[in-house]
Amino acid sequence: PHAGCGFGMSRILQYINGQRDITEAVAFPSNKGMLI
Repeated sequence: PHAGCGFGMSRILQYINGQRDITEAVAFPSNKGMLI
């Protein structure tokens, strides 16, 4: 078994920009209405 910790680009951008919600920093939104 392996364990680890990683930060995604969304979390890093959220921290740099001072955003409170992770959905504001996500590059590819996952809205059901936008799926093809």
